[in-house]
Amino acid sequence: MTALNREAGTAAVAAGIRAGTDVTGFGLLGHLHRMLRASGAAGEVDAARVPFLPGAAELAAAGFVSGGTRNNEAYLRDHVDTEPGLPPVVATLLHDAQTSGGLLLSVAPGILGGLVADLRGR
Repeated sequence: MTALNREAGTAAVAAGIRAGTDVTGFGLLGHLHRMLRASGAAGEVDAARVPFLPGAAELAAAGFVSGGTRNNEAYLRDHVDTEPGLPPVVATLLHDAQTSGGLLLSVAPGILGGLVADLRGR
């Protein structure tokens, strides 16, 4: 896990990021919910821009979904509103209980461009 996120974590610290988490068992939406709740803010995810591993949607659509993911969906049911027309499999994958995902960072607009450039350079 530390190897996966080492470079991104180093770039985040260098940019002055104050809040972030590694997306693990609570899934993307679970970690986002916890960060937003702690800050008193609200958030929005553009589901069409979230990359999924090749084959993930097909496997989830076929029913290969972990119990942890289902628990995340149940826990967040009262906290997440999805757009009408969002495919259910996409909503499921946004709750996916990862064992070692990427980083979710809270980035001030003024440093976003520099951080993205640094991340791409790494």
